[in-house]
Amino acid sequence: MVALTDGAAYTLPASPERAADAVGKASDIGRQAIAEMQRVLDVLRDDGPDRRPQPGLGQLDTLFTEVRAAGLPVEFAVTGRPPALTSGAELAVYRVIQEALTNVRKHTVPGTTARVRLGHSDERVEIEITDDGPAVLVTTAAERAGHGLAGMRERVAVYGGRLEAGPLPGGGWRVYARLESGGTR
Repeated sequence: MVALTDGAAYTLPASPERAADAVGKASDIGRQAIAEMQRVLDVLRDDGPDRRPQPGLGQLDTLFTEVRAAGLPVEFAVTGRPPALTSGAELAVYRVIQEALTNVRKHTVPGTTARVRLGHSDERVEIEITDDGPAVLVTTAAERAGHGLAGMRERVAVYGGRLEAGPLPGGGWRVYARLESGGTR
């Protein structure tokens, strides 16, 4: 949501219609986050949670469409044959990709392109998100206090995996995650 609204603020003078679209998408994401939190609270209260499925690999195209509409070009490639992942593992993959793309929007300049590669084998699922943009200096304590990378590491660790993140030698940033076969059905 922050990335979308930051993008809207940046594009407002030159493209009010794109800014309005980004604000609308931020609103949609906020409503989804509230609904997800409500489902968690329902489970904790044991009042019969909402049983709508969480996002997974089938919703990646929708995610990419939303991110592209907010002004970040995204290239997507899949290698290998996907194993039958549990819904939790699919959610973990989806959220890693979503958070990494949010970070690209938040920490790079307009004109940056993101590349998402999803590799499958019988033993693991590999996720790689790279971008070609120069980093934007993080200036406020609130920006430095984010939990995005820590959250991605925690999601991946649940499935016996690991996550690496850092700058690329020629510029840009890379997030790499590997989930072991423990997330398969």
